[in-house]
Amino acid sequence: MIIRQLSFVSFSKIFVLLITIVLQVILAWNLGASGMGSYFISIMFTLILGVLFVIGCDVASSYFLASGKLTLSESVVYSATIVLIGSIIAFLCGSLFLLYPNELIEKASPSALYIALFSTPFVLLANMYIQMFSAMQNFKLYAILNIIQVIFLFLLTVILVYIYSMGVNGALIAIL
Repeated sequence: MIIRQLSFVSFSKIFVLLITIVLQVILAWNLGASGMGSYFISIMFTLILGVLFVIGCDVASSYFLASGKLTLSESVVYSATIVLIGSIIAFLCGSLFLLYPNELIEKASPSALYIALFSTPFVLLANMYIQMFSAMQNFKLYAILNIIQVIFLFLLTVILVYIYSMGVNGALIAIL
């Protein structure tokens, strides 16, 4: 039983890694050096704010769910509340930060940075809720949801960046 569950998770992690590498190569070809720089600055900007304002919520909700200190419904409500409050604070702080000239983020367009800021709660909640399945020891569903998430990200990115030629903004919208 443990080997089977471990194989599900291992396969999904390898699959997600491979698709992510292919996606980054495709983006690099399409966006070029400056576009990839803008993309990574936008992603890192929102990830740093997300970590600062929602620090440890994902680990805490998984721990309390796995230990039985919270029920699934309590964990979902707790996580959503913390992430939404933290994301609002992160968005406000990030927006204030963008009002002033800053060499750290000047290479990214304001629209890309705002799209990335707007995506913060969606990315955090999606990852947190998928992680809850591992806390409930449902590793098969955890693995399947990880695979579905990366396939959806891949397809949406290709559609927005290639078919609709949305560039960096399309790649960031796909994360939503």
